[in-house]
Amino acid sequence: MATKLEFLKNMTVGDIVAFRCKGKMLSAKVVKIESEVQLSPKNEEYDVVLETRNGSCYCVMREDIAWVRKGNRWPDSIYLSLKMKKEQTNG
Repeated sequence: MATKLEFLKNMTVGDIVAFRCKGKMLSAKVVKIESEVQLSPKNEEYDVVLETRNGSCYCVMREDIAWVRKGNRWPDSIYLSLKMKKEQTNG
């Protein structure tokens, strides 16, 4: 069975990922993978550029990515984290 590090290493543009941002778990599509994408006002270096379904872009480090979805389903723990975020915004 592949580990999280192997999935992160083999991540490609177009993959769907779950990632942490400001204490929330979100999902997005990988748009760009680089080692020196500098889009932050703090001039921090980011590894991955992500785009959500509604068009929001996020620049994140690989450490912030919780899971790379390669199949049809999320693992239960990731799914519940994503679902909890959705319920908190609706209620």
